[in-house]
Amino acid sequence: MTQALEAVEIVASIGERGTFRLKFRLDPGSTLPARFLLKTGDLVKFLRAGRRDRVERISKALGSLNMPTFEAFRPLLRDAGLEHLFHQTGQLFVYRTKEGLEHDRFGIELKRATGLRVDLLGAEEIRQLEPSLAPI
Repeated sequence: MTQALEAVEIVASIGERGTFRLKFRLDPGSTLPARFLLKTGDLVKFLRAGRRDRVERISKALGSLNMPTFEAFRPLLRDAGLEHLFHQTGQLFVYRTKEGLEHDRFGIELKRATGLRVDLLGAEEIRQLEPSLAPI
């Protein structure tokens, strides 16, 4: 006998954008333990972990762990004679639209708050860095 699926919508106020909507069907045969999450409160914990203040604290903690990584590897690479293979050049995030950039504004703020340098580049500057990218 097949149990009917129930539609569930959870609306919570979290994160930068204010409102988070999660809509899914509770399928008894699914690998997603939605009923369990709802009963145990783990879903609420998950949603709370996405609050802006919590995400900022987590980001800063991860930053303090990850920022010294490059300097920590240098002596190991030097001792192994492999220092010439390591180049710290940064990352390039390219957005298709201004809306995409705005959508990631909170992520950019988090990077800056952990001490990362973030430069916003125009199409020509991006083309100079990565000429093989499709036209922007």
